[in-house]
This record gives sequence, C-alpha cells and structure tokens, in this order.
Amino acid sequence: FSSGGNEDLLIDLLNSILNPPEKQRICQVDIVNPIKERDFADDKLAVMDIVAKANDGRLFTIEIQVANEPEMQKRALYYWSNIFVSQARSGMEYEELKKTISINILDYRLWHQTEKYHTVFLPLEETDGFLLTDAAEIRFIELTKMYQKWKAGEFKGSRDPLVKWFLLLMAAEDEQIAEELEAIAMTDGIIKKAVSEWD
Repeated sequence: FSSGGNEDLLIDLLNSILNPPEKQRICQVDIVNPIKERDFADDKLAVMDIVAKANDGRLFTIEIQVANEPEMQKRALYYWSNIFVSQARSGMEYEELKKTISINILDYRLWHQTEKYHTVFLPLEETDGFLLTDAAEIRFIELTKMYQKWKAGEFKGSRDPLVKWFLLLMAAEDEQIAEELEAIAMTDGIIKKAVSEWD
C-alpha cells in the first residue's frame, strides 16, 4: 500500500483503524519515505513499512510484524519517536508539532492482560488519568486474537470496519477466510482493489 496510486487503500485502512467521527475522517494522504535516515553514524537506522501524512497534518507509521519481536513495545515507541521528531525544524514553535500515531499490526499475541485485539496507548497521568498531550498515540492490532474471534463466529454481523482488513491480511492462512473475503470484494471496490494489489 506504500506505492503511488494506492492512497485510497491506505486512507480506507487508516479510517477503518481509527474509526473516527465523519467530520474527522481522513480524506487525503501523502506517503512519505519509510526509512528514517541516520543523523549520526552511530544512530540506529529505523525502517518502517509505511509512513504517511494526512490532510490535517497528522503523521502515521504503520508496521506489519509477523515474527514475535522481543521488546515490541519499545520498538513501537522508538519508531513513533523517530517520526514525531522528524517534524522539527529550526525556529519552529512546539505547537506546530502534529499528532503522530504509530500503528502496529501483529501476527502474534502481544498482550496477555486483555482479550481486546485493538489496544490504544496514550500518555496519561499515573493516578488521575488525565492526558499529557493528544500528540502521541500508539496502537496495536493483534491478528491472532481476531482470528480466534472469527473462528468463534463473533464477527458475524460485525460493524467494525477493521474486520474486512483482517480478512485480507489473513486470507492466505485460511481458505474459508479467503472465500469470505472474495464475497466482500464483489460489493466493496476498495477491498477488490486491495486483493488485486495484495496478490
């Protein structure tokens, strides 16, 4: 989805993940170089699957991780911080820094503390829980948890727009999922195009 001409797929994926009110939906994105170059020789090179900028200035990093990555939480925070600080320019005001959202799609179970397949982390005050800033957000989507819910029939009639993207990402793993995805693609132009691009 990181190639030119597929911006409509990325917009739909982001809106499906964020599920925002109608007035806050993303309507345009620019795909940015997904490689954060080293500033210094000893710096770690950060390579992300997709980096995108929305029409309202928000920045997104999307990583799809298949292997069980040790310290995934720190990796996600590191990638988020790279994109956030990449906005900085000499003389700019801090208020100009735009919200940066890290989206991590995992093909393994990360959080054993919850059965939620979509978790959202924000910087909150420890005891009273108020928000430090709305400029930071890190999300995790666990496909294995979604698969278990799909097998249990919990997605039948679901209105969660993320489900169709789960079917796309998992179609190669299960023939029944592939058939369900094919049926959706008959009436959903975005998914039809996504299936074509994925193949």
